[in-house]
Amino acid sequence: MNDISDMLLALSQYPNGTYIKLVWPHEGLVLGGIIETIYETDNGKREGTSMYREFYACAFRVKKTIQNTGSLSYPYNAILEISPDTAPMMISLEDDTIIWSK
Repeated sequence: MNDISDMLLALSQYPNGTYIKLVWPHEGLVLGGIIETIYETDNGKREGTSMYREFYACAFRVKKTIQNTGSLSYPYNAILEISPDTAPMMISLEDDTIIWSK
């Protein structure tokens, strides 16, 4: 069974190339970038086992580090996978309109 979280449902309302901001306040990290695509993936466990899980994820291309007070850093044009397992605390559009938050 596929799992499309509320976060991915919110992101899927916007076309590829949409500029968004991802906020991880506990990491002191805010990234700006674009939605590359949304795709189906799995957790890498063996299919057919109880640990196996399919889900949707978003490929996010980093265009700007807006804030970074922690130890994590991502270079310009890096691709991050945003999924239920790696979700930021908040996602907003370029004009700071919040489209999803935990």
